[in-house]
Amino acid sequence: MPLELIFEVFVLVDPPGLICLARTTKWLRRLLMSRSCSHIWRSSLCGVVPKLPDCPEDMNEVTYANLMFVDACHFCDSRQDVYAVWSARMRICAKCVSKEFGNLTPERDWEIPFWESTAHLLLEGFVPKLTIAVKTVRGYSERTLYHVATERLWKAQYAEANDKDQWLEAFVQERQTIVECAAACETWYNHYRTVLLESRKAMVIAHIKKLGWQDELSRMSDWDSKPQDQEIVLKLCRRRKGVTKQVLASLKSFLNTFMEKFRDNRLRGEQNTMYKSRLSILHDVLESYISTLPPGSPYPSMADIFHDPAIGDLIVHTPPGAELNAEDFQRLVPLLPEMILSWKEDMRSRLVSLINHAMPNNTFDANSVLDLAITSFYCEDQVSFHKYAYSEYLHFPSILMHECGSRGSHCDFQAGTPEYVLQTAFNQVSWDQAGCIHFDPERMAVLASVVRLCGLDPRITTRLRMNELDPIIECVACNDSELGRATMRWWGVLLHYLKEHRDMKCMRLVLVDETDAVKVRARFLEEELRQWSEASEWTPLRHDLICNRCPERGNLTALTEHIQSQHGVANPGLDDVRHHDRCYYYSEDVCRFWPPRAIDEEGSWAVLLDGKAKSPWRVTRSESSSA
Repeated sequence: MPLELIFEVFVLVDPPGLICLARTTKWLRRLLMSRSCSHIWRSSLCGVVPKLPDCPEDMNEVTYANLMFVDACHFCDSRQDVYAVWSARMRICAKCVSKEFGNLTPERDWEIPFWESTAHLLLEGFVPKLTIAVKTVRGYSERTLYHVATERLWKAQYAEANDKDQWLEAFVQERQTIVECAAACETWYNHYRTVLLESRKAMVIAHIKKLGWQDELSRMSDWDSKPQDQEIVLKLCRRRKGVTKQVLASLKSFLNTFMEKFRDNRLRGEQNTMYKSRLSILHDVLESYISTLPPGSPYPSMADIFHDPAIGDLIVHTPPGAELNAEDFQRLVPLLPEMILSWKEDMRSRLVSLINHAMPNNTFDANSVLDLAITSFYCEDQVSFHKYAYSEYLHFPSILMHECGSRGSHCDFQAGTPEYVLQTAFNQVSWDQAGCIHFDPERMAVLASVVRLCGLDPRITTRLRMNELDPIIECVACNDSELGRATMRWWGVLLHYLKEHRDMKCMRLVLVDETDAVKVRARFLEEELRQWSEASEWTPLRHDLICNRCPERGNLTALTEHIQSQHGVANPGLDDVRHHDRCYYYSEDVCRFWPPRAIDEEGSWAVLLDGKAKSPWRVTRSESSSA
């Protein structure tokens, strides 16, 4: 073939291709390295996109092309972990770095007078350097190394120069040109690698479309993770050989799996959006209906309402393209009273089952056991984060409104389901979905001892009856000569026992006479009014009171002003407000009453509680002849 024709073909080859051709045979190498082919290299370099910086005057086109396009070590020809040092016009692998690069020679070793130290500092600024990551005990740290051979060469040349100032001026001018060229080469190379990578990623995208995922690709947003940006794909795209048919074939399984996962997540996301829209309408309708209920009435969460077939079918089985509005749910409002009643009965049965599971041989009447004064439950999930919060004493029916019962923080549902949206968007699950409500026979035994201390039968005494009596109980064992007598309401005995006496497994109680009981009740009421009126930003109760006439929330002081100004009530009382979660907040369980008890403890009527008792009837009494 005539050389003219070969040259016509070679002009169309890019620099990497010419380098590969030069390495195929000795004849081609001699041909392409000859001066007669210099125009071929210049033409090839000019055709590179993005535009390549001009070839430096002190380099020929072949050397320049080899520097810019061959990612191989100039010392050992390795292609593993190769660094480009543009100011030294070399590429070097990690293994050869330690041989060619190191720390600068300390200034004391230059053996120069101090008036020449400035010149040497100037020289050091031009020494080619390389920053690498070095593994340390604490991880990786950056370390800057310098080309030692260049430093030594300049040291010798400076020392041999007759006119050092003239040599230094010429040196700075030469190196300044090289540094500017190096900066331009580094900028171009980074841009070139980016363009090359994007072109190879485009080949992967085209392959994905051929696999049948064009529609899913078009649905991807800027925020979605792209298949071409995954590490396994990028690793293959950065290979020296580029993206070949074999590479695309090896990615087929990964790309199909990735796109299938994206499609499933997209469909679940669309389901989540649809359910959230519909549940938001249901939420507004329910809130409107709940506002008409008597204050303090228990009602199910939206998650419990959703499980009613009429509500669930409307939300789930309505076609995705059909829009639901408030009128569609308003038609179901007449069914809500029956739904709430059915929910209460179901919750009653579940609570009774908790008792039966803990006490399989009990003889309680299932219809009345929840109303007894001795029946209480506790929440293992909620801890007391301030002195007014107790999760150890929960009772029916206010337990149905306990915030942990319908909170969805400990449940896990699959995305794309209504339950998932209820949990993530509204923080609601079916009542006690997480199983945090429990019954403990030991707590029942404690309350049974209190009821018997009041002269009543625990089997039939209701919570309402005990609240009407409102007895004040004293723990004789906790009498303190400096703090006073430990007095508490009847339900406070359980909280006091759990805090102070559970480890000791015994507690001595006495019923406070009515004269002192009146004073203690006044103290409790005062403390409760204080806590309800606290307005500090760090006060947990500052927004937990609700006006009984509207949804306004705040502390007692704010709601008193609100009721006076908005509802025209001259002297609002405690009956005009309620707790957001009354089964959760109580006043302080112990009131220190003054003066301390002065009589002998053994001479008082007391109840000795055996903490190991698993039945409310295993209570022993100790009666003294003197009261």
